[in-house]
Amino acid sequence: MTAAPFSTAVDEFGNLYMQGGVVIGLHGTTVYFLTGGSTNAVAVQDPTMALMDASRGLGGFYGGSGANVAATSAVLGTLVPDGFFKPLEPDVWTSGGFTMTFDPGTGNADIEDDTNVVATMAATTTVAPYGTFNATTYGRTTYNGGTAFSISTTYEGNADTWPARPAVLVCDDTTVQLGSYSRTGWQAWESDDDPDWTITIDGTGAGIINDGTDDVLERAADADRIYDPTGNAWVSTAYGATTYGAGETFYAQIYQTRAFPIAGLLYVTLTLDGSDEVTAVTGPFFASSLPANSLTAVSVPIAYSDGAGNVTQIQLGPITWRPA
Repeated sequence: MTAAPFSTAVDEFGNLYMQGGVVIGLHGTTVYFLTGGSTNAVAVQDPTMALMDASRGLGGFYGGSGANVAATSAVLGTLVPDGFFKPLEPDVWTSGGFTMTFDPGTGNADIEDDTNVVATMAATTTVAPYGTFNATTYGRTTYNGGTAFSISTTYEGNADTWPARPAVLVCDDTTVQLGSYSRTGWQAWESDDDPDWTITIDGTGAGIINDGTDDVLERAADADRIYDPTGNAWVSTAYGATTYGAGETFYAQIYQTRAFPIAGLLYVTLTLDGSDEVTAVTGPFFASSLPANSLTAVSVPIAYSDGAGNVTQIQLGPITWRPA
């Protein structure tokens, strides 16, 4: 069984994924356009809770977490940066085989493939890499037959570019500060109930849970978890055992809760000619609101996120354009 065209799902980071769909024009000459992700993906029984990953073929990635950078360009096809760049680590985003690196000190940024720099952006902002990237000589030669091109980028959210999933501390038979810790950086969390309690991870993956006075629990270095606090490897320090464990060593576990998309709409845009024929379909796009319709362009909403965890499917199945 395959998922319905344009069906939308959300991953644990609050990003939207969408199955490919078909737009059919029935005015004058019948035409059709395929758009979006894979159209033969496995059906998702509960798409709002499904954990997406590309290897499962569960549709294309279209952003929504607030931490992504969208990129568009007149150069299509082999130019993979047309799409969304997802955050990988501080000031680094990735999309397919391309990496976007940002220097917040200068505002400069590069887009690279596995070989060289494809495009660069001179200082525009020190918040995130949004603006205009211009192709390098290598980029022009490799992706556009030697002709100059640019890549325009927009940023979904604000300066908080980390994947903002709260950490939840679980520990039995102690008096440590349990519950939700909100992320305050790529490697830092703070208790929602007592800001003196913090979780930090260093560059080796080693972690510390501190009560504002001393270290209560610690985790050994783990190079695979330098931005990830989850797991059951947290063990009390001598101070922690004395203060919170009645002198006994104790252990704790951390898991992360789901994040949800920011407020906005997932949509596609139909391009029309003077006879109201559909001549092209672009998107899907994710934005805070739909662009204004015109005589030559009409946008069709696919799904709506209210920013509070509710994602509503608006369009399911083929889109049929049949103007009066």
